[in-house]
Amino acid sequence: MSDRNSLETVIATERDVLRRLCDSGIERISPDPLKSLANYRWSSPDHQVVFNALVRLAAIPPGALRDLLPAETTRMGFPDITWDRFFAPRESAPDSRRPLSELIEALLSASKRQS
Repeated sequence: MSDRNSLETVIATERDVLRRLCDSGIERISPDPLKSLANYRWSSPDHQVVFNALVRLAAIPPGALRDLLPAETTRMGFPDITWDRFFAPRESAPDSRRPLSELIEALLSASKRQS
């Protein structure tokens, strides 16, 4: 796999993980995957910002995240995030039925291969 394809795979997997977290909230994931993501070096700066905002809003019910995340990232100094990528219908994502913990493991594995 070329470096470009590998990076594209990592970025797509990051987006899938964040899409799932935007849908379900971060409070519901177990501590180990959350710790892995907290220490993860995101390939896309927007992805890092979205993850940090999710952590800041961890106690917010998932249904309210779509309204609150844009305001939170704006307060963090990042008003130009394209939110449709993170709130797209899950049915269109190939990993929509895959457990989040497996998706996070796939992200960490793909990221290691890309490095």
